[in-house]
Amino acid sequence: MTKQVFQPSVKEDLNRPHKVTLTEGQISTILYALEGYVSGLDESIYDESTVATEDDDSQLVKDIDKIFDQLEGVVDSYYNVRKCIIDGTDYADCVDTLVERM
Repeated sequence: MTKQVFQPSVKEDLNRPHKVTLTEGQISTILYALEGYVSGLDESIYDESTVATEDDDSQLVKDIDKIFDQLEGVVDSYYNVRKCIIDGTDYADCVDTLVERM
């Protein structure tokens, strides 16, 4: 049996969104690991006042910031809707709010 090179039938698209199910603990672990990684990068890439070239580190930080926004937003939305329900707001309104944020 000879090995064959894999030829994908779908064009690669690194911007294609995917839906995944993660626990809150898994999200926390991912954010913790990313934060640790980013803290080791050169602090100058965080300085918005400098005119920086689009090097790998600055683009990586931008990508990681977007990931943080997405993952933290999911957890925040859950707790905001949960609080909405606990506060006695109409359940349908709370769910509509959650769906709008997805």
